[in-house]
Amino acid sequence: IQNKTQYKTLDGSVMAALEIELRQSRYLKVRGVENFAAGLKQVVAEGERGGSPVAARRVAQTVGAKAYLYGEIQQSGETYTISVDVLNSASNDKLVTMVEKATSRDQLPAAIDRLASQIRSNMGESSRDIAQSNLPLVHEGSSSLEALHSYAVGEAAMQQGSTMDAILAYQQAVAADPRFIEAQLRLSWLYRAQDAEIAAAASARLSLSAANDSSERLKLLAEFTSQLNADGDYAHAAETVHQLLTLYPHDSEALTDLARV
Repeated sequence: IQNKTQYKTLDGSVMAALEIELRQSRYLKVRGVENFAAGLKQVVAEGERGGSPVAARRVAQTVGAKAYLYGEIQQSGETYTISVDVLNSASNDKLVTMVEKATSRDQLPAAIDRLASQIRSNMGESSRDIAQSNLPLVHEGSSSLEALHSYAVGEAAMQQGSTMDAILAYQQAVAADPRFIEAQLRLSWLYRAQDAEIAAAASARLSLSAANDSSERLKLLAEFTSQLNADGDYAHAAETVHQLLTLYPHDSEALTDLARV
């Protein structure tokens, strides 16, 4: 989703927030920003220009996605418009076009929530399933655009192998919103990789304490991370991650955690 507004804080923020929202679905197999970055490296190395719709389609084909999302956010006065197309990767036919508006920057998280629900519905997920697993960003991620931007910067740094830049970005994300669970989880694993065990445990506990109002998926991810990085309880961690994969068998983060335990 290209940022065509004057605000740099929206670079990557809309897509990061949308991915967080879509990962609540048990119906969709979401290949998010990390998959996209890996596929983009390959198609750019083959001579494709990185920011084009053609590159987006080729990335989707490279990573085996059936459909891909391409869009932009624009600004007119105080109003923001997010417009996205979902396209068939094989034929490039448009499956659906969606538009959501926000009357101010503060209303953008709510617009992203509505857009995520539209995507899930238009991709065939039942209204009942959406209603059962459709928490707003304020509970599932963050309603702070600054926190979301820092999180997106951290994700990009991780994909480039810049560990310290990623840690700094995720730290900025949780400084803007201490209850940003995904950012706390990222920090816990990065701290652990740097042998900073006390910091890893602290971030794990913070993610767990913030997870009360989040989805079952995030609650289980926070439980697993706390069991492993704070308690050292590998047996319960294994039980938790298997429970998570029973509910979300296609979840890449859960599969990574299974490999960890």
